Amino acid sequence: AQVEFANKLIEEKLINKMNHSFTTLFNGFSAQTTYGKYKELLSKGYQVKTIALPPMPTDDLLPTEVECSLGNINELTDDEVRELLKDCEGFIYAAGADERVVPQKPATKFFYEANVLPTQRLARLAKEAGIKKFVVFGSYLAEFAERLPEYNLRSQAYPNNRLLQEQIAFAEGEGEAIPVEVTAVDGAPRYTGTTIKGVKVSASPEWLQKKLLAIGLRPINNVVDITNFVLHEIGQPLHA
Repeated sequence: AQVEFANKLIEEKLINKMNHSFTTLFNGFSAQTTYGKYKELLSKGYQVKTIALPPMPTDDLLPTEVECSLGNINELTDDEVRELLKDCEGFIYAAGADERVVPQKPATKFFYEANVLPTQRLARLAKEAGIKKFVVFGSYLAEFAERLPEYNLRSQAYPNNRLLQEQIAFAEGEGEAIPVEVTAVDGAPRYTGTTIKGVKVSASPEWLQKKLLAIGLRPINNVVDITNFVLHEIGQPLHA
C-alpha cells in the first residue's frame, strides 16, 4: 500500500509538474518499484537517468531509453553529484539498507550511517544543484511505527532511523521540522508538521479551482485550497 501511494503521488504531483529530465537513484531490486514511473515519465517525453549499484540483476531491467550509470553515488565527490544533477528537476532517492539487512551491533549506528547520513548529504547537494523535487523512498515500517504504537517499533533501530531519515530530508530542504506531540494516539497515531517559506497567499491556479468546484467546494486561496485538495484527493487532512 505504501509503494502504491508513493507511486500515485509521484505520477500525479511530480510527473505532471516537471519539464526537464528526472533523475532517480535506486539500489538493486528497488528498481522494480520505480520501473512503472520510468515508463510513465518516458511516455510523457521526459528524459530519465539513473545511477545504480553493480551488477544489474538482468540486462533488460530498465527501459532502453533510460540513461543508466553503474556506481555508488555515495562514493562520488560533492562536485560530481552536483554535476550529475545539474540538468535535472527531480531526484528520487531509493537506495540504502532495508529491513532485510541484519547488521552487527550496534544496529542503530549501522542504519544511521547507511540511510540517514547519505540522505542528509544528497538532500543538501540536490538543493544546491537546484533540484525542485526530492523524494525519499523510505519504508512501510516507518508508517507502522507511527500507526501501531503498541508494537513499540520506534525502539527498534531500523524503523527509528527511517523516521529520522524523513526528518533530515525535510530539514535539509528548508522544510524545518516542527515539534509535534500527539496526545490522542488512537484518533491520530501520526501527526507531522513542516515549515514552507516564501509562500505568497493568492488565488489558486485555474486547474485547482476547477478541481474543487467539481466536488462542490468554493475556492478560497492557494493555501486553503491545496489543503482541501489533498484532503479529498488522498483522504489526508492538512492544516495550514
